[in-house]
Amino acid sequence: DSLKSGIQKLVISIVEENNVSCFQGKLKEYIEGMKLKPFTIYLPNNLYVLDGVKDVTLGPVRIMMATEAAQIASKKLQMISKKDERAKDSVVYEKEGKLYWASTLGISIELPSSYVLWEVTLTAHPQNAKEEALWKIKIASSLIRMIAHSWQGPAPRGNRIERHPITFNKYLGANPLRITDTGISFGGGEVFPPYSIDRKIKAELQAQGPVKKMFDIFNHTPKSLAGRVYIALGWLATARYATDQSERLLATMTAMEALFSRSKDAPINETIARFGSVILAKTVSGRQSIAKELKTIYGDRSTIVHTGIRAASETISGKAIFFVEVIIENILEHVDITMTQENFIAELTTASYGANWPLDIK
Repeated sequence: DSLKSGIQKLVISIVEENNVSCFQGKLKEYIEGMKLKPFTIYLPNNLYVLDGVKDVTLGPVRIMMATEAAQIASKKLQMISKKDERAKDSVVYEKEGKLYWASTLGISIELPSSYVLWEVTLTAHPQNAKEEALWKIKIASSLIRMIAHSWQGPAPRGNRIERHPITFNKYLGANPLRITDTGISFGGGEVFPPYSIDRKIKAELQAQGPVKKMFDIFNHTPKSLAGRVYIALGWLATARYATDQSERLLATMTAMEALFSRSKDAPINETIARFGSVILAKTVSGRQSIAKELKTIYGDRSTIVHTGIRAASETISGKAIFFVEVIIENILEHVDITMTQENFIAELTTASYGANWPLDIK
C-alpha cells in the first residue's frame, strides 16, 4: 500500500511539473529508496545504566557505552576517508561534556545521545529504520524483565510506569501546582530511576537458555508462537511507558490478543479468559476465578474502544500488565516457542477441558 501510494504521489508531482520525460528516472530513484537496507542505529538509553560491565547483548540489540560508539564512528570515518578524499577533513565525531556532535563542512549537529546507548542492528526501509529500532528496543527491555531477577537497586514492577527507553521526560512523576479551597501544594513527586545492569544481571541475560530464547524470538518464522511473543513483548513495553491508564490497558490487552487470538470469528474475550486462566492458575479449580477477572479487564478494554470512555484505573491496568508478564514468563519457561501458534492454541484448548498445563505435567 505504501509503495502504491508513493508511486501515485510521484506521478501527480511529475504531471504537475509538466515533465513526463523524467518519470522513469524518478521512479527508479523512488524504488531504490523503498528497498530494505541494513542499518546499525544508535539511540540514547534512558532506561538502563551499566554498573561494572561494558555492554550487554540481547539479540540484535546491545546496551553499550557512548564512548564505544564514538570509537566505532571514528574508525568508520577513517575507512570512508581512504576511499573518498573529500571526506577526509569534512566529517568528525567529537564529544563535548556528555554531548556528542557530528560535524561536516563547518556545520555541527548535536546527536541524540547519553552516557549509555542502545545499538540496534536491523534491516529496514530508510524512513522506518528508527521506528523499527525502537520496536526491537521495546522487545529487548521486556525480555530483560522476563529473564533477570537479581536486581541490586530498583527492580522493575508491573504496575509501575517506566521511563521511556530513549526519550528523557524530566517531568515524569513530578507533582503539579495544585490549588484547592483550603490550600495549595507543589513540588515533590515520584522518582522513576533507571535500572542498573551489573555482572549478575548480565550473567542471567547471557546464559545459554535465555540467549536461545532471544534468538528464536528475534528470528521467528511465520506463524510461529515466537512471532506472537515478539509482538506481545513490544506492546507490553508500550503499555509500561504510557502514563495514561486507559492507554496502558489498551496496549496490554493488545499484547494478550497477540498471544491468544485465533480467527476473526472466535470471541476474543472468551478466548483470553479461557486460555489465560489455564496458564495463570496454579490448579484446575482456580481457573474459574481468574477467568472472571480476565473477562472484567477485557470488558474495561472494550468500553474504552467502543465508547471512548476512559474506563481504566491504575489497579486494573497494573493487574493486566502483571497477568501478561506472568503468562509470557510461563510460555518462555514451559513451551518450545518455535512451535506454531496453532499447535500452542491446540494444547491450551485440550488443557482448558480439565487437563493440567503444560500437558506433560501429571
